[in-house]
Amino acid sequence: LLPLARGGFDAVHSLAPHDAAASIHAARLRRVLRREPHRTVYEDLGNPYREKILGSHEKRARLRVVADVDVYACMSEFSRRFLQRDFDRAGTVVPGGVRAADFAPRPRHDQPTILFSGALDRPEKHVALLLEAVGRLAETRPDVRLHLSGPGDVEPLLAAAPAGVRAHVDVLPLGDPDG
Repeated sequence: LLPLARGGFDAVHSLAPHDAAASIHAARLRRVLRREPHRTVYEDLGNPYREKILGSHEKRARLRVVADVDVYACMSEFSRRFLQRDFDRAGTVVPGGVRAADFAPRPRHDQPTILFSGALDRPEKHVALLLEAVGRLAETRPDVRLHLSGPGDVEPLLAAAPAGVRAHVDVLPLGDPDG
């Protein structure tokens, strides 16, 4: 807080809620001291939906950021819509950085293959809809494969999926970014 209040920054970009709350506090302190305040920017690397924020151990800091940060940056339009819907707050989409060289195109698979990597049991990820789509695709492409990787229990969704879908699905471990 003190270095932020002392410094002559144009903007302070935070990736953690408590850092952003300190930046907001420092900017207000600078106004009280009649010094030029910095702009505050918070980049949310997840989805800012009400249930998540209210259930977080960082609830106070997160609510402060939602209410008072100058720029609330979201990684996608999908995430920005949560902020708008749940907090009636405008957000700015700032896509995350990607090491493009690590994701160079490779030769296509002989069979259509889909990778879903994300929270498997979060309703907003629509894994159940993906399973239904794979079932439909399998009607014309019986060699389709769906690889699922991520935290959460996908078993209830697989049990509720259309008949035969499970035969097209591989549940993979989380793995690591370099793998």
